[in-house]
Amino acid sequence: MLMNRRVFLKLGTGALFAAGTGCAGTRPKGAQASSYSVLVLGDVHFDAPEIGVYHAHYKPTKKKLAEIFPLRMKREHDQWSGLMQRLAAAARKDIRPDTAFVLQQGDLIQGNCAKADVHAKMLEDGFAYFKKTVSPDLPFLPVVGNHDVDGSAWLDKKRPMDVYCETMFPKLTRELGQTVDNTTFAFRQGPDLFLYADFNFPDPERILNLLEDNAKVRYTFLVSHGAVVPVGPGKSFRWFLLGKKEHESARRKLFAELCRRNAFALVGHNHVTTLMDLKTPEGRLAQFMATSVWSAEGQAESPPKYTSSDGYARLPKKTKDYDLADARTLFDEYRPHVKDYYLSHQQGRFMLEVSDASVTVTAYGGDRAEPTRTFRLRG
Repeated sequence: MLMNRRVFLKLGTGALFAAGTGCAGTRPKGAQASSYSVLVLGDVHFDAPEIGVYHAHYKPTKKKLAEIFPLRMKREHDQWSGLMQRLAAAARKDIRPDTAFVLQQGDLIQGNCAKADVHAKMLEDGFAYFKKTVSPDLPFLPVVGNHDVDGSAWLDKKRPMDVYCETMFPKLTRELGQTVDNTTFAFRQGPDLFLYADFNFPDPERILNLLEDNAKVRYTFLVSHGAVVPVGPGKSFRWFLLGKKEHESARRKLFAELCRRNAFALVGHNHVTTLMDLKTPEGRLAQFMATSVWSAEGQAESPPKYTSSDGYARLPKKTKDYDLADARTLFDEYRPHVKDYYLSHQQGRFMLEVSDASVTVTAYGGDRAEPTRTFRLRG
């Protein structure tokens, strides 16, 4: 088991489901191999080409959202009328003999369904689409994103998270081959740990206990929809894992622990491709952010906006959009540790390659067959 009795008793029955209890299903391929690859997809926001399929009952109550909602829906439906199908077909071809599983970085669906049964159907349809199109022979393992539990303007009283759990836990259990009934869970791939953390409703104690109970691993990969280290300023600059002020102590503790483990954070949410390499007295953390929301042809070859640490979290001299002083304090906490920083608006697919010698991610823009760039996270 991955967890000891002390942690199990402390966390309750939910702890058991990160522990790798025996369960019929498809284990990640080559579960004991020390060298393997993982196909990574970022946010995909699954939707249907026809606008009324999932959103017929959704009526935004806020004026600004009501104004932009039709434009947002047109964008989602346009991309799911062609480009996203092309990306998914290309991703299927990316899979290699050593590919262990397909990791999806959250926001599997667009959401905005207004009704619980429709939201459940969207999750069912989105999962089925990627399972059939990309990953029929390998586990398909998405982490929970904010759109996956979006319940704004729902017409019924069922909690969005309940809908997600009822729909997705059986699928994750089957895919992973171990029981999953918590949105924060962990599993082993060979000598390595993959820890999926829910950034919508973070449980820092659970995350830290899972790390503590899996201390003797080669590499630690923390998978979260929201970033572990904030990427840049804006209205939602605190919308990352443990980013709220009330989680400040837990955030710092997690960052220090990840650095001590020389860990990797695999994240999404911001719809950009970024690599951050941070070094502290405790150790090192490499954060890679993936995105796959291909909505315009040119995004397959988008050049980088920043390629050095000078580009990290550039703050304006003044703004009315957010608390600039708060943003400066937050980003200045990380800025001295950022040794490398890359950011591009390119959308595509990504192949994580793991071995004793190195950890790399190769990016493929859109449905391009040739790689765009290889990021060396370690080695």
